Amino acid sequence: MSEEYSWSSTTQGLILSAFFYGYICTQVLGGFLADKFGGKSVLALGAFLWSLFTLATPWVAHHVFLLFACRMLLGAGEGLGFPAIHSLIAQWIPHHESSRAVATVTAASYAGAILALLISAPIAASSLGWKWIFYIFAIMGFGWNIPWYIFGASTPDQCSELSSLRSMYDGKKDNQIPSYTPLGGDLESVTEGGEEYHRDLDSSKAVGEEEVLVQNNQQRLDNRIPWCKILRAKEVWAILINQFCNSWGFYVLLSWLPTYYKDVFNVDLNELGYFSVLPYIVQGLVGLASGFIGDYAIYRLGIPVVTVRRVAQCVGMLGPGVFLLLAGYTATSVTIGMVYISLALGFNSLTLIGVSISQLDIAPRFAGIIFGIGNTAATLPGGVTVTGLLLESKEAWPLVFGLAASFYFVGAWTWLFWGGGSQIVIP
Repeated sequence: MSEEYSWSSTTQGLILSAFFYGYICTQVLGGFLADKFGGKSVLALGAFLWSLFTLATPWVAHHVFLLFACRMLLGAGEGLGFPAIHSLIAQWIPHHESSRAVATVTAASYAGAILALLISAPIAASSLGWKWIFYIFAIMGFGWNIPWYIFGASTPDQCSELSSLRSMYDGKKDNQIPSYTPLGGDLESVTEGGEEYHRDLDSSKAVGEEEVLVQNNQQRLDNRIPWCKILRAKEVWAILINQFCNSWGFYVLLSWLPTYYKDVFNVDLNELGYFSVLPYIVQGLVGLASGFIGDYAIYRLGIPVVTVRRVAQCVGMLGPGVFLLLAGYTATSVTIGMVYISLALGFNSLTLIGVSISQLDIAPRFAGIIFGIGNTAATLPGGVTVTGLLLESKEAWPLVFGLAASFYFVGAWTWLFWGGGSQIVIP
């Protein structure tokens, strides 16, 4: 697109940043709506919007202003997605499985990035041209959204399949434990590492080593949200700062990684997909594994939640900081650069059992809202736009990566003192 319309690096940065301007506008709104009315409809609305404006992108690409508006609206649709997903996780997933749930969902988003990188370059180089990249992904979005709207459910109680399973166990004796305990039952009991955790869905209380308030599957938020209580908590500010610092580097790589390979190492267009996809494969695999490791460490090994969250988050921030510095200042070939970027994203995946799940630890009832607040902070970084300005000079990559590394280090330092798994007591 940039070659066809002769865009400068500054114009590219402006267009790429339009997505994030829209994305930031719907984070808190998405979490609020999902926590109040249910995540199913909010996620379906978001998917419809991002698919619609993906489809429209080629039609307005010739006009920078219209393209900017289209990408901004696309971002607004996607901004509803993750807050709704985290609200759904809080409703559906027992707390002892929350790490792997968040890691699996996020790893799936990395898989989407991998798919996009693998097929986009060949499509652009084929007779179909770059426009069909957008058409194909729009069709995929609409294709997913239809069955989700038909079969999805905001809570287990709204799922007809689980309701039928629930009725199978009505009338059973209290001491009779079925081989499968359905989600949404009156009492869910899970034994992990010799310690029994109970979730009473009627009283919204869980009993274990630490009492954890669990979101009632039938409870919807009332109109009074304790904003002051939420925003005064240092744990929430740790989330905000780390989401900001983490996303600066992540969005720079997400938006500019192919340009890095092309500018610094003169990689051919047909090979860009290969070099761009490996870091996301590493990120996805490590992220998926980290979820299981986190739950195992907490519920089998008995390591305190706050320790797991702090170690994972700090390593997940320091690692990419170090390897981005190496990529910017010492990489002498595209292979070495790719290895450094892969290691950076691999280490960064550990944040999935750090900041990415912290809202489920500190305030599960308001998980969607707090995630939306955190993701708003994550979208604030001007990394994409600033990178476009810096890259008017192709020698600026060390500065670009050095700036991103500095944010990673600040985030790690903040999380070490403020972050963790302590629960906010919200009446």
